[in-house]
Amino acid sequence: MREKPGPSGANLHVNALGVVQFGLIPRLEIGGSTTFLLGAHFYNTGLLSHVVIPGDDDEELEFSFGGNVGLRHYFNRGGGQYGGYLGAYLEYAALKMIDETNDMAEYHRNMVIPAVDAGYRWVWGSFLLDLGGMAGAAVPVSIEDKPIGAEGCRYVDSCMEESDTTPFAMATVDVGFFF
Repeated sequence: MREKPGPSGANLHVNALGVVQFGLIPRLEIGGSTTFLLGAHFYNTGLLSHVVIPGDDDEELEFSFGGNVGLRHYFNRGGGQYGGYLGAYLEYAALKMIDETNDMAEYHRNMVIPAVDAGYRWVWGSFLLDLGGMAGAAVPVSIEDKPIGAEGCRYVDSCMEESDTTPFAMATVDVGFFF
């Protein structure tokens, strides 16, 4: 016997855990059992972003954002956007840190973040709830270090324009609605 079809079409959801992790990520999702996702990432809205992203104690995270696209497939017998899922995700992020006390420098990092996401979605009417996670790596594509004032980049290693590929992972609790 075939299950009742799940909801298809379009929904809007946001990772509610973003406020304690790496920021809010609102996303538009369109499709049936296989979906296309389009979203934004506001790094400054997450508490962990202000702790993990700056390179040292004197750096502060300035306005930083990203844009992302993804594909996701839901594994269920009825079709539609519910049940277990597995997806691929690609984000372009522009990060800016400032150190006005020690190094006197601005650090600009543009990153590409390929990742996978997996989890489970429940649907009640037009409301949705996902529990899952994302894992990938932040790969630098451009780096620029700028001195602040005449004393900027005050130490030899202040403005070395270095950045490494960094692992990226976070839990997700998406809440949203179909429209």
